[in-house]
Amino acid sequence: MKTVVLLSLTQLLCLAQALSTILSTSDPNCIVVEPMRIGGVIDFKYTVSGVKEENVEFSIMSGDTEITRILGSEGEHKFRINKTNDLDVCWVRTDRKIKKVTFMISQHG
Repeated sequence: MKTVVLLSLTQLLCLAQALSTILSTSDPNCIVVEPMRIGGVIDFKYTVSGVKEENVEFSIMSGDTEITRILGSEGEHKFRINKTNDLDVCWVRTDRKIKKVTFMISQHG
């Protein structure tokens, strides 16, 4: 599993990162998001491109707890921070076609 860590910047009221990743294997492609502060909100938005782009699963986990799981070519999820646990945000293709995921994660509040 590939993992990228996005560091929190507690001095900022808002943090946003727009990134892309390629799903070239059947392994999950994940990032770790560190919540900035309890009571804040994290917004996740993504779009998938490629052949059969709807064959991608998006999930957010906090430890062993599943926050959300979405199958499809695009999605959006808002998460209110109630713990400072890191969030594992993952995409995995459900077929054999290579996909590109473009996503934006922002924190505010």
